[in-house]
Amino acid sequence: MKLSQRNSGKNERVRLLARFEIYIFRRSVLRACLSSFSSSRTRTYAHRREIDARRRA
Repeated sequence: MKLSQRNSGKNERVRLLARFEIYIFRRSVLRACLSSFSSSRTRTYAHRREIDARRRA
């Protein structure tokens, strides 16, 4: 009885740890996607402004 209880607690801890790891992984992936997306957007925006400035000159 005691052994099974300990085993179930261990499994619960492992499950929580796996869920936590998945959550961290998803957050890091989302942050990477967001940062790359925002940097590309700002880059294209700056590029467009540069082209406009050249056109005016």
